[in-house]
Amino acid sequence: MNTKNDIARAVREFRAAMNVPQTSLGMDQAYISRVESGNRTPTLAKIEEIAERLNVHPLAIVAAAYVRSHDEWRALDKMLQTQLRDVLPPQ
Repeated sequence: MNTKNDIARAVREFRAAMNVPQTSLGMDQAYISRVESGNRTPTLAKIEEIAERLNVHPLAIVAAAYVRSHDEWRALDKMLQTQLRDVLPPQ
C-alpha cells in the first residue's frame, strides 16, 4: 500500500465524482492540489475536514484508499462505489 498515493486518489475521486472544484472546498487550493497529487499526506484531522466539506464520512475516504491497493477488498470497493452513486444527486 502506498498510503500517500492511495489517499490522494481517494480524495481526488470523491471530489471529482461530486463535481466539486478544488477551489470550492473552502480550503487552500494549493494544499488540496498537493494532497491529490500525492505530494502531501493529510493528517486524520485534515481527512475529517476534507470529508466534511465533501459531505462524506472520513472512513469512506480511508476505506476507498485501502481497498484500491488490496485485491481481496474488491467487493468492498464495489459496495463503496454503489454507496457513492446513492449519495450523488442525479445528473
